[in-house]
Amino acid sequence: MLASAQFTLDENHFANRYDDWLKHRAVWRPYAVPIWLTCMVCGVASWLILPRFRLMSVMVVAFGLWQLGSGLRYRRRYIRGMLARQFAGQTMEFRFHRDRIEIATTAGEASMPLADFGSVVPGSQGFFLIPHIKGASHYIPCEAVEPAEAYESLVQHLQAGIISLEQSSGNSLLQDVRPEGDQTRSEDGL
Repeated sequence: MLASAQFTLDENHFANRYDDWLKHRAVWRPYAVPIWLTCMVCGVASWLILPRFRLMSVMVVAFGLWQLGSGLRYRRRYIRGMLARQFAGQTMEFRFHRDRIEIATTAGEASMPLADFGSVVPGSQGFFLIPHIKGASHYIPCEAVEPAEAYESLVQHLQAGIISLEQSSGNSLLQDVRPEGDQTRSEDGL
């Protein structure tokens, strides 16, 4: 076994997960506040420049304010929503081996080969294990990894292992999960 990680799915875990997701994985969410501020500025500018369209200007400013408030509260809503789910409060244990990852929770245990994961995205407070097939990614906080000095080498091993598995198998893993009879292919062979 290379390393293990044990942590509880609590408010602190979900806050760290959200912060790392926002910095390292999110596509549009980091730009939500600037986009809605720009929307509000455009509404105010149209109020001043186009007096015939004042109703539209008020609607644009109101929409911008609503979305701005929603964007500023999104982190808190995410954490509250995750805590309301039935798996909140569970203790999770990950055991990392060279070719597989064993996951144990209070609900049961599973062993997943490294080939089931499509990528590893390191963050500032942990890393994400992202599966090949669409589904929930796993977030492992760096302070949960034991031994602590194994964190960097674990992330490097997982990244190198996933890359080498992808290169050696090509797209065969992705083709194997297609339903039978589905022969549609794009130009890149997926």
